[in-house]
Amino acid sequence: MACNGTSFPWPSMPEDLTLETVLNDESPYVMLAEFKNYLEKTYCGENLAFYTAVHDYQRAVQAAFGDLLDNAVILSSGYPFHFNVAEEAWLTPHEKVRFDALKIKFDTIIQQHILTNAVQEINIRYDIRDTLLKSNQQDRSYHPRLLTPSCDAVVELMRASSFIPFAANLVRTASAPASPSTKKMNRALYQSLRRQKSTPSMSTLARVSSLREPETPSGQISTRKLSLSADSSSSRDPSFLHKLATSMGFFSRSPSSSHRP
Repeated sequence: MACNGTSFPWPSMPEDLTLETVLNDESPYVMLAEFKNYLEKTYCGENLAFYTAVHDYQRAVQAAFGDLLDNAVILSSGYPFHFNVAEEAWLTPHEKVRFDALKIKFDTIIQQHILTNAVQEINIRYDIRDTLLKSNQQDRSYHPRLLTPSCDAVVELMRASSFIPFAANLVRTASAPASPSTKKMNRALYQSLRRQKSTPSMSTLARVSSLREPETPSGQISTRKLSLSADSSSSRDPSFLHKLATSMGFFSRSPSSSHRP
């Protein structure tokens, strides 16, 4: 898991290490991509995929029609719109195009996550699933708030079955012994990646590589011998950058990995 072998300045679970801060990618300790990787390894990736799809739909609704006012949006005609097919006659041609795009998004969520035997079917109570399907399929409603009960259930499922063991392991591995130079190196790169939110550039790797311990473990190729030229073809390959960063110890190590004293 990410952050293994990295020491952070807290011995126990920090109060601000919460599922919500991780889902919003606002945690100072771990990035959302690391939690996503953990979910995929534990075969629970459908929960985060559904959560992400629901929030993407909500943002699309706001971008297309603005904020909800008293469970509806106000159309350019002045009529309230509750995202129901029966109200499509009130839409202008442009509004109809936007609503059609929203319907496709909503239907995709239903097909991929809600229907029985869906590709990424989520585990929610029958009554929540049944209410959602009836409102959508019988009442022909595409209201964003129809997805809220299912999304809330999935968040609590992630909290209990995934985030608690994920965070516990994060705290446990964060307090594992590490050499002073490794601690300094990992903290420097971790903070840099938090700012960039992207694969590190060659200049970033070159800048932090000076913090690497001089010794190279037996049987491994010294990363100092790898070219850091920004003009090389491999330097423009994101997979190369990631492999290089991993080989230099900038990313995660498994819990069983040993560290140099």
